[in-house]
Amino acid sequence: MTTLTNNFYYSIRDDIEKYPDAWNYNIYSGRGTGKTYGTLSWCLDEQIKFIFLKRTKEDVELLMSGTGQFSPFKSINRDRGTNIRPISLYKGYIGGFWDHDGQDKPGGEMLGYLLDLNAVSKVKGFDLWDCPVMIFDEFIPQPWERINTKEGTALLDLYMTISRDREQRGFPALKLICLANPTSINNPWFNAVRVTDAAVEMEASGGEYWYDRGILLHKLKMSEEFNKSQQNMKILQAMKGTEWADMTTGAGFIYDDMSNVGKRSLKGFRCMIELIYHRDHWFLYQNDAGEWYCCRSRATPALGMFDLSKDNDQRKFYAEYQIDLRQECTDGRMMFQSYEMYNIIVNFRRYFKI
Repeated sequence: MTTLTNNFYYSIRDDIEKYPDAWNYNIYSGRGTGKTYGTLSWCLDEQIKFIFLKRTKEDVELLMSGTGQFSPFKSINRDRGTNIRPISLYKGYIGGFWDHDGQDKPGGEMLGYLLDLNAVSKVKGFDLWDCPVMIFDEFIPQPWERINTKEGTALLDLYMTISRDREQRGFPALKLICLANPTSINNPWFNAVRVTDAAVEMEASGGEYWYDRGILLHKLKMSEEFNKSQQNMKILQAMKGTEWADMTTGAGFIYDDMSNVGKRSLKGFRCMIELIYHRDHWFLYQNDAGEWYCCRSRATPALGMFDLSKDNDQRKFYAEYQIDLRQECTDGRMMFQSYEMYNIIVNFRRYFKI
């Protein structure tokens, strides 16, 4: 059996020390870099009581099933000789982590909570102020998962509930650590905290870090030791050059189409429509050739303004323009200054109930 060095797995400690004032750390990379392992190990080392957040009740129930086979601490237990696993506390979607004493019962103090985001966001009146860290595992959904587009808002509400109690008691703000593989930039959390375009720019520039508003994006670079460990894997040799292999090895957000995103000169264009989305103003221009461009350059629109926070404006824009504009995108006749603009126009009905 190969012994792994400390340089093999990711350590959240470095990001905490480098960005101590951040409230949200978004860490993403290919599979197997130890994002969850390193973050939970840091909590144990620092004796930090944590909240471990999963997306669904099924996810939580799986982690609590059996005798620790599916626990996120399984590898840590192997390396440390511990027996940390969760048990149910309430209706299968709230659990707690204990280090068991070798029997079926927990021993000592509870190390952390296990929560289901979709269920616990509906529960009122709970108090978790004593947890300084919340870990959202696999915050970027897999392509085949059916996801509520309001999930990001639910996470913001949950964060607010917990951190408000902490800060009112004089404690530091809750640190939210989000961990995932880079399947899609178009995910509920990036959309909710408005960092989708920042992630796109990082991909384009090959950047590793982005930090603003107390929010950190960190795309992990594979260590030399980790890269060497994967070179001879038969599955990666067989799947080399595929989207799956690129995602697995951390090449980037390979499931997102960026072909309609870029910069264009406005020469020969006339502003036709103004859209207001989350208080951001977007302007849709068209030229004599019928080509469209959406950007933030202000002008008086010829056809009118639509405030997408209003139901009537959503329906009117959809009926009068969105269907045609989506077709223009499909035909390669519409460009966008940012990916967020493209996503809202093309996937309009995912975000608005029409």
